[in-house]
Amino acid sequence: MPESNIAAELVFDRCVVRREARQVVVDGQPAKLGARAYDLLLVLIEHRDRVVSKNELLEIIWPGLVVEENNLQVHVSALRKLLGPQTIATIPGRGYRFTATLAPSATATAATLAEPSATPSFTVRTKLERRSSDRVTESPTLFGRDPDMRTLTDLVNAHRLVTIAGAGGIGKTALAQAVARAMAGDFTHGMALIDLAPLTDGAQLAPTIASALQLTLRGDHAGDLVRALADAMHDRHMLIVLDNCEHLVEAAARLSSALLEAAPTLHLLATSQEPLKLQHEQVYRVGTLALPTGITLAEARLAGAVRLFESRAHAADARFVLNDANVTAVVDICAQLDGIALAIELAAARVQLLGVQGLRDRLGQRLFVLSGGSRVAAPRHRTLRAALEWSHTLLSVEQQAVFRRLGVMSGPFGLDASQQVAAFEAIDEWAVLDHLGALVEKSLVTVEQNESGEMRYRMLETMRQYALERLAEAGEQQATRERHLACFLALAEAAKPQLSGPDQGAWLKRLELDRDNLL
Repeated sequence: MPESNIAAELVFDRCVVRREARQVVVDGQPAKLGARAYDLLLVLIEHRDRVVSKNELLEIIWPGLVVEENNLQVHVSALRKLLGPQTIATIPGRGYRFTATLAPSATATAATLAEPSATPSFTVRTKLERRSSDRVTESPTLFGRDPDMRTLTDLVNAHRLVTIAGAGGIGKTALAQAVARAMAGDFTHGMALIDLAPLTDGAQLAPTIASALQLTLRGDHAGDLVRALADAMHDRHMLIVLDNCEHLVEAAARLSSALLEAAPTLHLLATSQEPLKLQHEQVYRVGTLALPTGITLAEARLAGAVRLFESRAHAADARFVLNDANVTAVVDICAQLDGIALAIELAAARVQLLGVQGLRDRLGQRLFVLSGGSRVAAPRHRTLRAALEWSHTLLSVEQQAVFRRLGVMSGPFGLDASQQVAAFEAIDEWAVLDHLGALVEKSLVTVEQNESGEMRYRMLETMRQYALERLAEAGEQQATRERHLACFLALAEAAKPQLSGPDQGAWLKRLELDRDNLL
């Protein structure tokens, strides 16, 4: 097995792992442990910040060999029997994770992001990468986010819980990283970034945070661990970033509430597709990147979306240059992708293969085309489809039904229209209202108020294409389109006799609101 960078002696619970001697000591006595089981334990400890898949473990422990999966299970069982069943967690369908908390002396792989406090036993350390590596990368350059940075910095200074909410792939994590790095020096005990995406159980939250902060927790139940963590943080003046809360939002809310109550100088910055819904929470909904107001080269380069595309396209192909010949196509690509940061990055990575015009011509099939993401990115950010599926799986069955049915809507639409189109079978019009509200909260549908005070809803085109795919898979395409046709045909028929009367102007404005759906 390749040599790792972790410390020579690893201490947790009743155990000590001595790497030079390849020995595990339990309760002061050397334990009998086979070479493969020892290697397995070391790999899990080294990658304790994430779930390690079964295939990855098989490749590392038995390189170049074809081995049955039950061999892995035998060694995991042996380790659990020796170290305690709580030491290694099975993540169904994904793999295994080391869940014990290492003593502070065993944190040689963590990277310091801020000066530690005067208390030597409390050093704030964390990883910023979303991959299996001990190297810490710099945060990516942000484009067009200066106003967001300023607002968020003010919010974090003024409030103890700030949540950055927004759709998947919109750039919440990059923004939170940038804010945390910029503000780390403002907190006596620094800051820590905790990635919750690999976790599958809310009970893992407290141990994961404790591990990142080098704290040892005692307790038999999840509630005990939360209280122990809260007690340990009571005098800390620091910023903790809880990144990717959406799949564990209830557990994250409970933990955040406990931490804030116990630690009066602690500040939390969360990222999530929906708010935590806690008292005094300040929600900042991050929007898509700005699009150009014109298509000249100078105008285009003022927009964050185009600057991001230019940077990533040049990184993928050094021959790429944004110029007068391709700027119109680049602006159109960014507009078609609604200024979604992840979609733009994935599109830019395809320029080397397709060219700008070829990419532009294929965006109608973006869910297939935009799949060339970075190998070091989180799995859900390597393809556009994966990012959307991550969001979709967080919805209830009824919310998924309303989401896919609203995919037939082109452009903005009103509440009445959404109820007429999406309410059928087991979902009535009032249920649609509730589920639409949930989709807005989860950042899958945007909402804005027009000049007359009416709330109007809209799906970003990328979301809409995915919703239409799911609609076809559900076999509801024809029924939903028929309801869409009936809804807007009724509107057109109601307007027809009014277009030659005194209310013509008002009706023309009314039809203009739904022009995209009437065409």
